[in-house]
Amino acid sequence: AKDADGAVGKLQIIADPLDATIKRVGRFGWRGTSATVLQQTSAALNSDMGVTSAMYPTHGCGLATDGTACRTADAKGAELSEQDVELIVRYASLLAVPAARHFPGQQPLGTPGDKVTAQTPAQNAAELAAENLMQARVKRGGTLFAAARCVACHTASLTTGEHKFAELRKQVIRPYTDLLLHDMGPELADNYPQGVATGQEWRTAPLWGIGLLKTINANTRYLHDGRARTIEEAVLWHGGQGEKSRERFKALSADDRQQMVDFINSL
Repeated sequence: AKDADGAVGKLQIIADPLDATIKRVGRFGWRGTSATVLQQTSAALNSDMGVTSAMYPTHGCGLATDGTACRTADAKGAELSEQDVELIVRYASLLAVPAARHFPGQQPLGTPGDKVTAQTPAQNAAELAAENLMQARVKRGGTLFAAARCVACHTASLTTGEHKFAELRKQVIRPYTDLLLHDMGPELADNYPQGVATGQEWRTAPLWGIGLLKTINANTRYLHDGRARTIEEAVLWHGGQGEKSRERFKALSADDRQQMVDFINSL
């Protein structure tokens, strides 16, 4: 509560959909409206795809012009078995996190394909020099990122707790999020409050893997509504509790701003 920039986050507390007496911290979704991977998966199946499961056994029939067919479908029971949902949850939970790039000791971005082209010593030396330069830029970008106090919300590391999968227990992870809700100002508001989150409060988005988005989607956009075309635009849209960090970013030289972007893209 004593953060120098007033970047004080708050928890989204979620009742378990199957037992309202059980309360958990919301960690998934733009406003932390799901507490577990099971809840996030079941909610996405239901509201995004119209597929029912044990957790959400009915469709959104009230949204249909004629709900008769919808209610008839509901009467048949859940469309996905608990076993099938568990397989999806297990898959999503155990997906590997992309490795950070351009840090000392890390491999350069990309791996050789099936066809490896022989390179001259000069080409190898040029690639090594370019990688060393990028490592230096990423290191300085990380220092600038911390100096701008972006880490007040995009916390560099967290330690996991207990988990049903042994691989995920007591692990130091670096997602660059505090998983808390922060007021990002009226510019980013959508006026759609959810739980304890107002229409201009958002869960801090994790940054790990963000630099690899373009490898799976050439039309990559940023922020909750895709309004930002670049990382720099996304930073400049920060308001509210992120305003002071944004102003520090704006005050940097063009090359320093790019080095901070290089750092974010390396995560």
